[in-house]
Amino acid sequence: MGEKKEGKYLYGIIETRAKKSFGHIGIGGRGDLVYTVNYQDLATVVSNTPVVVYDPVKDNVMAHQRVVSVVMEEFDIVPMSFGIIAENVEDIVNLMKKTMPG
Repeated sequence: MGEKKEGKYLYGIIETRAKKSFGHIGIGGRGDLVYTVNYQDLATVVSNTPVVVYDPVKDNVMAHQRVVSVVMEEFDIVPMSFGIIAENVEDIVNLMKKTMPG
């Protein structure tokens, strides 16, 4: 009963149609895989996470920044602010639909 609800931690948005993964470097120390949720030409870089409020302590901020840095080795990324969690993939796709031009 005490299980926390799972969500998706958002790191940023990149331009790619390909599904990508960036390793088990997700925030929170569980070794969650960082991967993309794709919609047309955009992809949001995410990892699974409990739905919690991440305190902006050094370990958490560094984990967020490490993911952004790893993604930047391969893509230009529009980074998200620290601590944004979506409840599900549909919310992420809706965010990208709003971001698309036109």
